[in-house]
Amino acid sequence: QPKLVHDKLFVQGKQFTPGHVSEHNAPENYKASSIAWDKLPHVYSTRPVTDNGNVFVAYSAKIESKQEAKFVINMVMGMTCDNPATHLVYAYRFRYGNNSSLLEYMDDDNEYGAGRRILDQLRKADVTGTIVICARWYGSHIGVRRFTHYLSTTEEAVLRSALGDSYHE
Repeated sequence: QPKLVHDKLFVQGKQFTPGHVSEHNAPENYKASSIAWDKLPHVYSTRPVTDNGNVFVAYSAKIESKQEAKFVINMVMGMTCDNPATHLVYAYRFRYGNNSSLLEYMDDDNEYGAGRRILDQLRKADVTGTIVICARWYGSHIGVRRFTHYLSTTEEAVLRSALGDSYHE
């Protein structure tokens, strides 16, 4: 889990500080000087779900802007960089402009329909101010069963984010 300790962000034992965040490891248009280190989104993770060699893990965080969403996506990419996921499918929803407008976005990462299903699940549960990123490490072809795993890990990720609790081995 990412940890913030004395203005230093640790992701899988690697330290990131404002001086270490650059165009190579920070979200697009997210300057190190603009990061509110005391308000970084906490990323929650789910238990791994395995199916015929495939592994699914979802990550979630509370967000209030596109910049925070991009930052969380980069954090998850950093968390999985030693063993990159084959797919990082995500969706987010948050309110802005005095809560008068709703921004929604999703990305399938070549898992056609998966991002839309995650976004639909967030809509049905009326979840806002949250991003869910589902990672899949490909093991073999499992067909439409993959959507069941994307949705079950999404549900767990939303619950863990709401409760402020992560899976621990």
